[in-house]
Amino acid sequence: MKAMLVFLCLGMLTAQAQVVPTTPTKFTNRDVGAGASTSTTISNTGAGSATTGVSQPKTEAMVRTITYVVLSRPRQWTSNDGKPLLAELLGFEDVVTVATKSEAAAANAKPTMPPGKPTVVRDGKVRLLVNHKPFEVPLDRLSPADQEFVNTMKRAVDAAK
Repeated sequence: MKAMLVFLCLGMLTAQAQVVPTTPTKFTNRDVGAGASTSTTISNTGAGSATTGVSQPKTEAMVRTITYVVLSRPRQWTSNDGKPLLAELLGFEDVVTVATKSEAAAANAKPTMPPGKPTVVRDGKVRLLVNHKPFEVPLDRLSPADQEFVNTMKRAVDAAK
């Protein structure tokens, strides 16, 4: 009997609780098609009927692909003040293609041809690929051993062809 009385009291407490929305002013009416991914227009032809026209989908997104000319495997580079850096030596030439997504998927199967002789040093700078991003570094900021490595690569590229 006591358990039933407690149950009835709890039921009465929950029945009297009122739920109030936390943001009652946030509710507004939307126009037809508002917030939808494609816009819909409704036009009245005057004969008492309405026609619905859906706009054409957006054009396909373009994909820009950059192919770098890599001249060395990843190696530990050292600046002349002793700071280490893991990077690859790049040529200054890039192969850039711009295509739609479907064209880019088909183009990925075809290899792109790099330029004949890549430029190793330009204006006293070398190009290093660090974490998939190219950076130009002045040659005189590298350690003497790294400068000799770059000069060896430059001589090898110049001797080719």
